[in-house]
Amino acid sequence: VAFTKGPGGYNQRYKLPNYKNLFTSQTVNQANLAFFFAIQTPQYNIVDSISAAMQINDISYDNSKNDANEVVAEIDTNNGEGPYQFFVHDTNASGSNGHYLTPSQYFDITGPSTNGKATVTMKNKLPVGDYYFRVTVRDESTNELLYYTPSNMDEDKFRRKETGVLHVKITKVNPTIAFDIPTQTKKSMTDAATSWNETATATPFNSDLEIKYTITGGDIGLIDLDENTGAVTYKGNSAFGQVTIRATVDEIDPNADNYGSAYAEKTIVIYRELDGVVTPDSTSTNQTTPTFAVGDASVKIGGTIGAIQGILGTPDTIGGSTTTYSYAMKSGSYFSVDPKTGVIKCNANLVEGTYKLTITVSDKWSSKDIEVSVNVGVAAAEELKFYSDRNAITVINQKKVKYTDKNVYVFATVKGSTNTNPVTYKIKDGSSNVITINSSTGGVTIKGVGTVTIVAEKEGVSGQAKASSELEFIVEAS
Repeated sequence: VAFTKGPGGYNQRYKLPNYKNLFTSQTVNQANLAFFFAIQTPQYNIVDSISAAMQINDISYDNSKNDANEVVAEIDTNNGEGPYQFFVHDTNASGSNGHYLTPSQYFDITGPSTNGKATVTMKNKLPVGDYYFRVTVRDESTNELLYYTPSNMDEDKFRRKETGVLHVKITKVNPTIAFDIPTQTKKSMTDAATSWNETATATPFNSDLEIKYTITGGDIGLIDLDENTGAVTYKGNSAFGQVTIRATVDEIDPNADNYGSAYAEKTIVIYRELDGVVTPDSTSTNQTTPTFAVGDASVKIGGTIGAIQGILGTPDTIGGSTTTYSYAMKSGSYFSVDPKTGVIKCNANLVEGTYKLTITVSDKWSSKDIEVSVNVGVAAAEELKFYSDRNAITVINQKKVKYTDKNVYVFATVKGSTNTNPVTYKIKDGSSNVITINSSTGGVTIKGVGTVTIVAEKEGVSGQAKASSELEFIVEAS
């Protein structure tokens, strides 16, 4: 005969001695009950409650705690005798689903234990979502004075207690992305002829994610864009314009939903290199190079030397038809230039000689320095030009070579000239770490990668200005 309620409530159980012959069910009354309570044998505690201290509740998918064997909850049992066995099973938000003997898909639990404590851990990294579970403790004591049937641990429901619904939420990660050079990329058609990369960086970024590059607008036929590397290849054909590109970070697995996607955009402008032409004043004796006699009005203070005009520039608005040029003096203190019209004036009363001045011509996208010679009392210089080699007929203003090239030289001459003065060569600007040049032969020794300007000069005959010409010389990596 057993009673399941004692003075301490339902958390205690009493085993009575063998007094069953003292009464039958028909003779049990209040006096009998009082009698039997008075002679009860020793008391034992059954499992009263189970509690959970959550270590993880709401974390992002990429949190380091979202991983196999990470602790989710610490479990503690109140009362009972032990040893204790623990079970964890999946359920829903209301706790109405699942059975404690059906193991969880997502969580493990330690056990058995003798102290009524256990730990819930993750089986693996969890995808984004809500995970509901409950933990059950079963007191597996074999004390017959405490439980009816030690041989069947599931028969006595008083052996078990269950937690409320426990919840772990894994939230989506929203990455950010930005181009490594976020500002607009501007390149001349010449510079754009060498491919380059437009790369972006995403945060966070790992093996679950990828970055893809696409063209999204503008002059889409202007470039090719590698979708995996961001490598940009200009298609050429003397085309210029503006194109918009996008870098997008997203999950590699199309069926996964642990990360959001993000993108960044930027524009690439490829512009046409401008140039400038000088038109001498009508009083000049040479229609190519401003040439005047000493004392002419043009070479006195306030006199007009001529005008410079920008050409071949890129429109103010890509796709538009209007190109605005501006002008500024870079060197030549005896002269001035109107910033809008390009008219060149004299600031001094010039004496015999050849004067050099440099004017910077600009449009919205680029600038170029134009060197102007003014001859006073001397004939105009010859037209000294660079050619690709001694037999070429095409004039060049730029030459590209590889770092590993051998037997490299430059060549400048005046075709058809009777002037036997030699042409000499020198570096105008740029590092001598890139090249050195033989001043007589034009032979080039390559020392590094970079760009320099080479100047060729030829003295004029008596009463004639010195001729000069410039060449942009580029050494590229092999």
